[in-house]
Amino acid sequence: MSILGSCCCFSKWSCAVLMGIVSVLIAVRPLLLRPYTPTHCKTDHAGACKHEERAAAPVSCAGGVFVGRTWQPEISLAHLSVSPLEVAFARLTGEGLCEVEYFLVCIGGTVEVKEARHCPGHPELDGKGSLGLGATWEVCAAPKKELRLIVTTIDVVFDLEIPSDSIVSGCVQVSSPGALSVLSAVRGTLSEQRDALVARKHEVGGCPTWKDRADILRRGGDFGPANGNSLVVGVCMKWFMTQYQKFAIYQAKARAAGKFEASLGFLAIFGVLNQWANDRHTDAFILLTALATCGETLPFGSGMMAQPQHATAARIAGDLHQRREYFMGGFVGTDMCFDKSLSLFHSSGSPEHTQMRQMWDEVTMKTMHVEDFATDFSDMDPSNSNWLTQASRTAKDMVGRGLPNQEEIANFVLPLILGRIWDKKPTKEEAQAMVQYKTWGALCIMGGLIDNPPLRWKILSIRKSLLEFARDSPGAKKMAVALEKLEYSAVKSLYEAQPRPMMDTALQNLMDASMFAGVVGTTDMTTKCMEYQYEFPSHVGMFRKSPTLYLWEMMRLQSAVMAGTSITREPYVVKSYLEEVQVPAGTPLGYLNAIGNRDPKVFPEPEKFDMDRPNWGQNLAWNGELQFVVERNYTGAPRHCPGHDLSIKVAEHVCRYLTRSLAPA
Repeated sequence: MSILGSCCCFSKWSCAVLMGIVSVLIAVRPLLLRPYTPTHCKTDHAGACKHEERAAAPVSCAGGVFVGRTWQPEISLAHLSVSPLEVAFARLTGEGLCEVEYFLVCIGGTVEVKEARHCPGHPELDGKGSLGLGATWEVCAAPKKELRLIVTTIDVVFDLEIPSDSIVSGCVQVSSPGALSVLSAVRGTLSEQRDALVARKHEVGGCPTWKDRADILRRGGDFGPANGNSLVVGVCMKWFMTQYQKFAIYQAKARAAGKFEASLGFLAIFGVLNQWANDRHTDAFILLTALATCGETLPFGSGMMAQPQHATAARIAGDLHQRREYFMGGFVGTDMCFDKSLSLFHSSGSPEHTQMRQMWDEVTMKTMHVEDFATDFSDMDPSNSNWLTQASRTAKDMVGRGLPNQEEIANFVLPLILGRIWDKKPTKEEAQAMVQYKTWGALCIMGGLIDNPPLRWKILSIRKSLLEFARDSPGAKKMAVALEKLEYSAVKSLYEAQPRPMMDTALQNLMDASMFAGVVGTTDMTTKCMEYQYEFPSHVGMFRKSPTLYLWEMMRLQSAVMAGTSITREPYVVKSYLEEVQVPAGTPLGYLNAIGNRDPKVFPEPEKFDMDRPNWGQNLAWNGELQFVVERNYTGAPRHCPGHDLSIKVAEHVCRYLTRSLAPA
């Protein structure tokens, strides 16, 4: 998602200002990454940041307390019983004067927090001390200090237990039952507490501690300076996330009133965060989906977004009767981007969808990856760039980011993919015209919201050049023969009913799918493959050892495609951002393949790059579980990416070339 595309909802002046601000922030980002000590509490002699709000009355041991992680995106909590025996719950270690361990203890029927200090070289600071307990008490991470939570808590995004001794980037908080009275049902075993937290999340449509608008906006603070970010990064993140929460509240209220209106607000904020994350879409997307609402349903596009857990995404992606209509990214489609007859907009199991996929397999998809590539790229010209790409290159050179960008890499990817699909190699002039799709065609994810005269003219002209390339290709001849077969009669009838000639519809559909999902997606994968190897030298050897496993894991971690858009078959009621929403049948419902790939219940340590994961087959990056995708199994993954095999082969070939000068670590 380019920053240009993310600004479509603003005026041209606000867009220009926003682009300027983001450009400056990106340029100075390396200078602003010094850790920041939070200011919402005081720093003690050990380097810890502690904060206490006094309760109206002492906290009774009989009611226990809540302990958890706060002031960071990944929050968790659990209810603990307190006895006269000291229970260690947090430990602060690292450079500085003291190492500190914190305990809960019941004294005279009242809960207290105690600390034990060990200060090498400063014996006068050794010892124990009672800190008391107010409504809440916190100890926070600090520069060169590592904070660990040494009791088991429950992650409130993905609903699983976080083992003891986990690192905390923000703060460990102890809260009295009165401070979290909305969690009165969260008691008992950890399993019982998890079930109660999930029920509370469903009840409010968000984080279990939410009671009102203020709580929702306060969640934005969890992304701010207090969780190890620099001051500037933290302030920017807090501001953007708070603005997003305001937008989401507005959208939820509109849906509760029966208004499912389309808005680019989500994509605008995502576009900015994505630029800050160096185009690593999943890192930005997870903030606005799973983390912002603690893993609950949220407004998206002109519909809703399903819960981000892997089980939900896998269920919807694998639905043999998944309903589809003319929607892209949650927005109504536009004919400047796609024809309504494209398989993307037909329901799983329908004759049109099934036959179109089978026909594409027969004509090209099933075998186009078999032969190796002979090209050494000596005849390719990566300078076939439009003015926007050239401007991007100039800006990146100015801030020292000299690696090829996605538009430049598309010059390598496009000829390989189109050459295999159509059995025809594009000329330099053809490639120069068609490669612009990477910049402009990618905006089609926003559907009809980007349909304006300048963009319409630009995208239609690019698509016209794509169609002209395909018309006289060997692939087109194979398509014409296939369409006369009885087994593809439903597709032929569908194409004949369209306003343009039947063969033009057939060729344009395959070309649009090949460009939008194939060239754009493969370029994204290739770019990340290159960037990770330059950023992390250890990745060079991993990639060369097993390119396929490497690229699979890369796409699990940083998927090229964030989500799919299904359509609800039946009406249902759901809570979102404290609002009760009546979702009618026929509403766009997004499902989050990319975030499902970060579900720690399925992929332990999900942010760790581990290409030896034994459950690689559960990867959803190709719109279905990978174990079914590699088998071309339409029962297990009815809507899987048919170009998976070729995309892996092209990404490996181009990435190997772009990293050929790197030495394995």
